[in-house]
Amino acid sequence: MSKRAAAKEAQVREVVALIRARGYENVSLAVVQDELGLARTTAYNRLVEARARVNRAAS
Repeated sequence: MSKRAAAKEAQVREVVALIRARGYENVSLAVVQDELGLARTTAYNRLVEARARVNRAAS
């Protein structure tokens, strides 16, 4: 895994952890931006991926 891919994976895992700790509806784009210090587009992409993982795990 490349360094970039590893960083992305770590960020997505952090967002999944936030969702589990705070609840799905309580983790917004702004929360991801503030907690992880990411740019808006990057935060959006990490949030979408994390929500998809949480949804798959719940299925």
